[in-house]
Amino acid sequence: MSNPFAKSRPQHQPYAIYRAGDFIFHVCKTYKKPANEAKNVYARWFVWASSPFTHGSMEGGDTYCAEIRDSARLVAAEPEWLEHYGKGKTVPTPEEYIAEHAKLEVN
Repeated sequence: MSNPFAKSRPQHQPYAIYRAGDFIFHVCKTYKKPANEAKNVYARWFVWASSPFTHGSMEGGDTYCAEIRDSARLVAAEPEWLEHYGKGKTVPTPEEYIAEHAKLEVN
């Protein structure tokens, strides 16, 4: 099986969204198969991140996937992402999550 998350996506169409307080991570690419990430402490994901330090914008770059999984909570994911990283979890899709939070920011 090849890596199902190897194709880069734009920041508004991530595979998954993680949140740690005011920090939000949109996972838009992985470099290894999910099964191989556990064997490599340096496995990384390409993410778009926002925080109080980005002043309402998002910054893109690679980060260690273990740092996100260990410190942030999965708040949205594609069904295939849940098969590999969120077994038993029920969360909205990234599209639903982004749409709902856009409504809250307008109100």
